Amino acid sequence: MMVAPARTCLLMGVDLLCIAVAIMPAAILVLSDIQPNESGFYCTDRRISYPYRAGSWAHRILGHWGVLMAMALIVFVLGELAVYFREKRSVDDRGDADQQEYSDILTAFFA
Repeated sequence: MMVAPARTCLLMGVDLLCIAVAIMPAAILVLSDIQPNESGFYCTDRRISYPYRAGSWAHRILGHWGVLMAMALIVFVLGELAVYFREKRSVDDRGDADQQEYSDILTAFFA
C-alpha cells in the first residue's frame, strides 16, 4: 500500500508533536518556580539530618540535563529526517517503498 507523501509528512509531524508533548512536563518543572509542599518534617530537624554530600545533584541540574537530552533527541530526529528527505528527493520514483521506509525510520528511533 502506497502512502501519500502528505500523509507521511503528517505522521512524522504527529510523532514530533508527541515528543514535544512528552518534554513539556520536564520543561514546566525546570522553567517555573514551583515549590514543593513543605508539610511534615523539615531539613533542619536534627533527628533526621544527614551530613551534606558535595557530590549530590540538585533538582534543577537534573532537570536541565533532562531538557538538554530531549533537545538533543529532537536535533537528532530532525537531522535524520533531513537526510531522509534529501535522499527521497534525489530519487524520482520510489513506489511502495514510502511506507516501508517510514516504518524503518520509526523502528530505528523507537526500538
